[in-house]
Amino acid sequence: MVSMVAVGILVVHAVWCLLCKRVSDGIVGKLLYGLLSLAALAYLSRPDPYATAMLHVALAAIAVRHFWMKTYWLRIKQRMLTWLPTRSHPHASPAKSQSRRR
Repeated sequence: MVSMVAVGILVVHAVWCLLCKRVSDGIVGKLLYGLLSLAALAYLSRPDPYATAMLHVALAAIAVRHFWMKTYWLRIKQRMLTWLPTRSHPHASPAKSQSRRR
């Protein structure tokens, strides 16, 4: 009973993250939340070992993505902004960023 309530809460949260515009996770995040909601609904309809494994894989994928975004993505994004010319940094080039490091 407790696991069914917990999985029901996961379904509601995953569908909210999937449909809400305030959650800006991008395409990968939306796909992972869609996978989580489908896996949770599969578990609610028939809690067999396959549905349980799918639910665990979906939760693990979201956890790995969260770890990646919080740990590594900010540093990679900053490096990309210094190396690649963009609208906000049109004159950024590798030569300029290397001279700053010296």
